[in-house]
Amino acid sequence: MKRIFRMVLLAAGMIFPLLSQAACTQADLDDKLYPALQYRLRCLDGLGRLDVFRSAATPHSQRISEARIGQASPKQAVAVICGETRALIAIADDVLTGGDGTSDVKKSPWQGVTPDDVLKRRNEVMQRCKGQLGCYQQAMADYEKEIGVLDGRARMGRISAVEYIEQMYALFGRVLQAMKAKS
Repeated sequence: MKRIFRMVLLAAGMIFPLLSQAACTQADLDDKLYPALQYRLRCLDGLGRLDVFRSAATPHSQRISEARIGQASPKQAVAVICGETRALIAIADDVLTGGDGTSDVKKSPWQGVTPDDVLKRRNEVMQRCKGQLGCYQQAMADYEKEIGVLDGRARMGRISAVEYIEQMYALFGRVLQAMKAKS
């Protein structure tokens, strides 16, 4: 009886994680994965590590291209592209930690705040401005100089990717506080 119970637990442990991962859709790609990857690419470019990323990312980029032009159904293609985009995000994170993106176990530099958190805050600012022409530019105007200094420090290697992300997160937090105070 104990053996059957253990087998049921083992089977449940293998099935439930699969059920918890919902299928990735085109909307997931457009709204979450692509922006997350683009933000990391900007960080890599600013830190001068984009070439390292490109070298490690080539096989994944090729599989994305093959999925787009291949014979697979659109649903299958999106599933492949989602998986490969997640792999590219993991490679980007590994390269941002100083790795080369090719190890089996990828490292992530994010200790608390991630690029995804920054994007959520930026999207919240944009959502508050929805339908108001120039609102986002006005909201960000007071912070342009600070963003420029932050970007410059990152490009010159004076701050790490983690520090850059944490400071951008704090900056968008201040933007949101200012917007809330005005309304």
